[in-house]
Amino acid sequence: MTNTLLEMSYLYRHLYKLKLEMQNTKSRKMLLYRQLMDCLLGLVLYLVLKRTIDGLDIDSNFTDFVLLVQDDLTKLLQWLMGAPAGLKLNEELSFFLGNVFLYHVNVWVAYVLTIKTFLPQIIQILMMSNILGLGIFFCLINDVISILSVHLHCFYFYASNLYRIQLKSLMTLARLFRGKKWNVLRLRVDSLSYNADQLILGTVLFTILLFLLPTVALYYFVFIIIRLLISLLQMFFQLMANSLLNKLHSLVCSNENSIGDGNGVDCEPPETMVDNVQRFLGKILRGDLV
Repeated sequence: MTNTLLEMSYLYRHLYKLKLEMQNTKSRKMLLYRQLMDCLLGLVLYLVLKRTIDGLDIDSNFTDFVLLVQDDLTKLLQWLMGAPAGLKLNEELSFFLGNVFLYHVNVWVAYVLTIKTFLPQIIQILMMSNILGLGIFFCLINDVISILSVHLHCFYFYASNLYRIQLKSLMTLARLFRGKKWNVLRLRVDSLSYNADQLILGTVLFTILLFLLPTVALYYFVFIIIRLLISLLQMFFQLMANSLLNKLHSLVCSNENSIGDGNGVDCEPPETMVDNVQRFLGKILRGDLV
């Protein structure tokens, strides 16, 4: 459980990547130069943010933000519990799902207001992390976003799993009408004869799940859009951190090669984010992002 939480942390992945670069690079001096420049840029950002934050009432603004999110989510869930966009949904199931999510919203508000007591310390940690480099600062921002949006992640997790289970159940029951069954031992679809009772029960279950599918699908697509927006925001900060490292890496290598000391220096830029972005978007579209 602890390892899983660490692997979900952007800061942990960033530090692990720096460790691998330190072990595999041909010139540690280049890596140290790059990290030094990263720290200098972080120091500049620290001075800018310190002047900006000193004149703000952070506690009041944070409380207003939490209440605004609570109000918007409550309105969204009440809209889904009614007749969203004129769609006719299953009222009982929609009412049940809406109340479950409303309960989580209220729990999240209590959880965030508890964290608010440590808000000055959290902001101080974020500010001081600039001194260690902009990459670490952006990773910590992403971790804070993950903590504050944990309720939205839960919404997506519940809706996506319910939607996935319902789709798999419908596909399994659809084979019943064709006299087919999935063979879990040979991993293939085999023919099978069903009796009348099995066909009647399968027809009833298939009809119930089919009529409940639009309600579940609507909640799923609404929460996957919210999850996507949060993930894109985190990807933006992660892309900034990786782009900064790439630029600094290229700058240090060009300077080192220009003075004729580039022999044995590994000037291959760090891995770009293009492949990671494509895989990430593919997981979201398949509903595999949890």
